[in-house]
Amino acid sequence: MNNSNTLWNRRQFLACLAAFGAASFTRGSYGLGANTGKKLKLGFDNFSIRAFGWKAPQLIEYAAELKVDTLLMSDLDVYESLEVGYLRKIRAQAERAGIEIQAGTGSICPTSSSYNSKKWGKAEDHARLLIRTAKQLGSTVGRCYLGTRGDREGDGGIYRHIEEMVKILKAVRSEAEDANMKIAVENHAGDMQAWELVDLIRAAGSSYVGATIDPGNATWTMEDPMVNLELLGPYVVTAGKAWTDDGSREPF
Repeated sequence: MNNSNTLWNRRQFLACLAAFGAASFTRGSYGLGANTGKKLKLGFDNFSIRAFGWKAPQLIEYAAELKVDTLLMSDLDVYESLEVGYLRKIRAQAERAGIEIQAGTGSICPTSSSYNSKKWGKAEDHARLLIRTAKQLGSTVGRCYLGTRGDREGDGGIYRHIEEMVKILKAVRSEAEDANMKIAVENHAGDMQAWELVDLIRAAGSSYVGATIDPGNATWTMEDPMVNLELLGPYVVTAGKAWTDDGSREPF
């Protein structure tokens, strides 16, 4: 029976799965703070509301209005400057508001079609820029990703790119450790299933590399979000965004 009220589009389906995964992450045995009595920190990814075009100061104000604990600023363009003085002002604003900032950027894999060498130069330098930014902001997280589904195609498949990204991560290990932060690689746009991301994290070193979990992206690789959660759970540092049924993004 074709009842239009019961038909779901792709965004609705992904929103349901993402929300289910997030709820399980909050309540289940894999969640941060699960069965430990610790408070689970909640926040949102600035990508969720990118259509507003807000920079870091406005995002911090909004996070304070929502009374969340954390704000993942998952790209470097959200800052009006990457100079030390500016970043320290952003850090001070967040501290006054009681908001934990988590820093991030895009691809740091030099062989991915997603990597913008014209903008960032060498991938190793881009990774170092992420680490320096995180350090100035007091962030213990540096979100980034490998690439997209297209990187699974061609000779060597996704593992050719995983190997190159591991090299970049190992090259900046000392900087990440000195900054007391973890580089949190996202399962992004169909690039890796959870087991492949776990392989990447282990190959680089789980002491300074973790995961940004995005249960919506799990379905992009035809992966059960609960399997994604089970495999990535022990490595999760932060969480990403979700789709809504009208095509916009919302925090969860």
